[in-house]
Amino acid sequence: MVFRRGNSSNNLLEGTAGEDQLYGSFGNDTLLGLGGNDLLQGDQGNDSLDGGAGNDLLFGGLDSGSDTLLGGTGNDFLDGGSGNDSLDGGDDDDTIQGGQGNDTIRGGTGNDVLSGVSGNNFIDGGDGNDFIQGASGSDINGGGVDTLRGGAGEDTILGNGQSDLLYGEDGNDFLDGGGDNDLLDGGIGDDSLDGNIGNDTLAGGAGADNLNGNSGTDLVDYLSSTAAVNVNLATGSASDGFGTTDTLINIEDAAGSDFNDILIGNTGNNRLIGNAGNDSLDGGAGNDTLTGGAGNDTLNGGAGFDRVDYSSSTAAVNVNLATSIVSDGLSGTDTLLNIEEVVGSAFNDILIGNTGNNFFIGGTGNDSIDGGAGTDRVNYSSSTGAVVVNLTTGIASDGLGGTDTLLNIEDVTGSSFNDTLIGNTGNNVFVGGAGNDSIDGGAGTDRVDYSGSTGAVVVNLTTGIATGGSSVGTDTLINIEDVIGSTFNDNLTGNAANNVFVGGPGNDTIDGGDGTDRVDYSSSIAGVTVNLATGTASDGFGGTDSLTNIEEIVGSSFNDSLIGNTANNLFVGGVGNDTIDGGAGTDQIDYSSSVAGVTVNLSSGTASDGFSDTDTLSNLENVVGSNFNDNLTGNAAANLLNGGIGNDTLTGGAGNDTLTGGAGSDRADYASSTSAVNVDLTAGTASDGLGGIDTLIEIEEALGSSFNDTLTGNTANNFLSGGSGNDSLDGGAGNDTVVGGAGNDTLNGGIGSDRADYSSSLGGVIVDLATGTANDGLGGTDTLISIEEVAGSSFNDTLTGNAGNNLLIGGAGDDIINGGDGNDFIDGGAGNDIIDGGLGTDQVDYSSSTAGIVVDLGTGTASDGFSGTDTLANVENVTGSAFADRITGDAGNNLLIGNGGNDTLIGGAGNDTLIGVGASSRTGTVTVGTSTFAIRGFQEVDILTGGTNNDRFILGGSNEFYYLGSGTTDADIAIIGQETSTTGIFARDFNAGDLIQVQKGLGFIYRVEQVGANTFIFGTNAVSTSPSFLDLIGVVIGTSLSEVAGTLRDQTNATLTFRGQISGVAQWFS
Repeated sequence: MVFRRGNSSNNLLEGTAGEDQLYGSFGNDTLLGLGGNDLLQGDQGNDSLDGGAGNDLLFGGLDSGSDTLLGGTGNDFLDGGSGNDSLDGGDDDDTIQGGQGNDTIRGGTGNDVLSGVSGNNFIDGGDGNDFIQGASGSDINGGGVDTLRGGAGEDTILGNGQSDLLYGEDGNDFLDGGGDNDLLDGGIGDDSLDGNIGNDTLAGGAGADNLNGNSGTDLVDYLSSTAAVNVNLATGSASDGFGTTDTLINIEDAAGSDFNDILIGNTGNNRLIGNAGNDSLDGGAGNDTLTGGAGNDTLNGGAGFDRVDYSSSTAAVNVNLATSIVSDGLSGTDTLLNIEEVVGSAFNDILIGNTGNNFFIGGTGNDSIDGGAGTDRVNYSSSTGAVVVNLTTGIASDGLGGTDTLLNIEDVTGSSFNDTLIGNTGNNVFVGGAGNDSIDGGAGTDRVDYSGSTGAVVVNLTTGIATGGSSVGTDTLINIEDVIGSTFNDNLTGNAANNVFVGGPGNDTIDGGDGTDRVDYSSSIAGVTVNLATGTASDGFGGTDSLTNIEEIVGSSFNDSLIGNTANNLFVGGVGNDTIDGGAGTDQIDYSSSVAGVTVNLSSGTASDGFSDTDTLSNLENVVGSNFNDNLTGNAAANLLNGGIGNDTLTGGAGNDTLTGGAGSDRADYASSTSAVNVDLTAGTASDGLGGIDTLIEIEEALGSSFNDTLTGNTANNFLSGGSGNDSLDGGAGNDTVVGGAGNDTLNGGIGSDRADYSSSLGGVIVDLATGTANDGLGGTDTLISIEEVAGSSFNDTLTGNAGNNLLIGGAGDDIINGGDGNDFIDGGAGNDIIDGGLGTDQVDYSSSTAGIVVDLGTGTASDGFSGTDTLANVENVTGSAFADRITGDAGNNLLIGNGGNDTLIGGAGNDTLIGVGASSRTGTVTVGTSTFAIRGFQEVDILTGGTNNDRFILGGSNEFYYLGSGTTDADIAIIGQETSTTGIFARDFNAGDLIQVQKGLGFIYRVEQVGANTFIFGTNAVSTSPSFLDLIGVVIGTSLSEVAGTLRDQTNATLTFRGQISGVAQWFS
């Protein structure tokens, strides 16, 4: 054993085979421990320490020198100390600390414990099961960006508080990134990777890996995979392209391989990168970003506001959201689904939107951007210089040296420099960003948005100046009406226009100035309390706003309290159980944004708001309904009730009310009036039975009182219901429905095809259109004028038509119906009905039946599909149900319509027309010889049987094809639908030489091919080897499905073919 200490020179200090202690000094010393368990300390200078054999302790020193420490064999302890050191444990199980500085640490063989301590270190565990930890970030000078390599063996590798690179390499490793944004690569083996804090990238490599991103936005990377991967963030699993399956936890983003990958997101905001290959990317729910990379990719954003990113493309891209087709700048063609945002390349791109609200980042290059329909935005926030964007001229200098052409763009986000942004005639939104921007909204209602500001803003629309620190600058505002503030304490002032203010979080001061001005709290995260009388508002973010010269309020999606002042206020409560008090003035509640119909009663002060909530209302006079079917009721004031879109019911109550129905079939309801009403839809006025005179706008229906009312329609198709009392109803022009109700009523249909409706009667009715009288089932006798149609009650009715073409509907009950003269249409409904069509060509209709019917016009009987049996006389035509019917004609010329279901239609004698089936969207294929044909399917299999005369067979609900012929033989035509023979139409008694005729105007090229001695195919596309046939026609002996199927199989094409457009031209075949 020796003890040696160097001096100020560069010393060479050697030990012995024993346990030596060697200390360097001020120079660049070399210390050689040789054998034994030695202690070596370099002290100052750039020292070289070699422990040699034995379990040695090596210390580099505390100065800034760059030391080299080699442990040699044995279980050594190495500490680099200060400076940028190189430490190598050598053989066996070593413990190494890099100390201060940027160190290179190698464990060598053995199970080593390696720590960077601080600085930007490179650590390689080498062989063995190593424990590796990057530099600690616990002290001021700690931390650092480390590169940590595990080598062979089962390693534990821990990153630090900086952005580290961790490589497990061979073996089943555990990697923990620690803080910041790390790269973790497991290498070969079943590894466990934990990104820990930060936005990490995790690559499991080969093996069944457990990849946990932990906190932050983390990416799983399969670029090194040797085959295609299937990554599903929703299920948390991935087939890794190495033949194993990874488990994914807390992973937000995914990058695929260079093969044909499938990447599926979850409900979060995912970033999916396909890389090379023909990839399928599906973002799922959330606002996702999809990058297909090279190849023909399918990019589906799913739900949310989703982006495709072509910024890495090596050539210009052509993106068309309307057609969903993209030329990706990498020689591939992508297909887009559910994409709203586009990021272009660095070249001259063509970017086209669709009907939605799109978002475009053109990037470098002279880009052509067309937003299409919707509210679309261009974003220049990444520009490296000021931009000049003019939506009126459609020209933008992009701040990157390019000039963009803009079309159908409404919104603009500027750069961080001094921009000039000019709007057009639309309603534009501008985000100026940092810099002293000049923003001119132009015509329209335009908005500036400062929600991204890093400090409070002061916006004055009267002076046209906005300030807000470095993130905003000093902006000049022209023709701006609306303002979105920051998340701080803003001061927002309006001008003489009608302004809208969104203060956002913070204690904001908002002065609307002149005009009718609005504050909007729809983005608040809690309920708001707004009192225009006191000028204060709790904003739902924890702030308190001061309000001056504000007339309108939009509430939050929570339970709000909104109070007006003495002005005429407007309130939009939105979602939540809101309490709204209009105060003095004439105030309005607006439900136009509701997602379902609303029921509003100003008299009771309640409203179901269309969001499944209930509002409490007071001191409100006017109501705007939703876009659905609303029920709006006024109070004793002079109310304005506007139904908006939908079939609305409006009840004004007392007062001189204005009832505006809007779009839809809308009703003015006077059922609660205390005396008779006089409603004239032509004049647009009504005396309301409560002493008021109402104005009616866009009203199509009227409901009278319990007294003797007068209701007059207009030129629309009106519904007039008298209620109780002896009422006088006049439909006017149009096809009207009049309901007299109780009392002795006069029902005048006026011009058009008008109906007297007794379906609500409490007893059987007797209606005779020939005499113009009706016993109404309520004890009254009605007088009928210009009535063509009758709907009976649910009881036993007697309905008699007149000389015109009547529609008679019996309803439930055992009805007696006589059409009289004319071509009548009769629906007996349920019950054992007696139906006599009378003179003319009359039709019974069973389309409302709940089961299949059996009708025989020859015997005059019908089972009606309601468990009843009808007796039929003088009926020529029948319409079947949606089920399997059997309809048989008589000796006359019958029209038999099967409707839905597998029907059997038998015409009998006479020139009959048999209509079998309506077309459906079901499709299939049939093989004929060596060719496979696509065919359009049908909902059912119908059998049509003609008689001895010239019958007409119509196949298809739209009369798409019909066949004419004389049934003189037993030859059959089979129309086969879905697949081979499971659906279709059979027409019996059709012989060779009959006519096949195509309806005019279909615009197809048709083809008829003989495929056997008695089998023909009829369809489209005369050239293709796989025509898309609409129908198949087989002429066979017998009618069973098995025979038809057998005929279609194992046949070869023959020579009977014609080509060219057919427009109502008859073609003969035999």
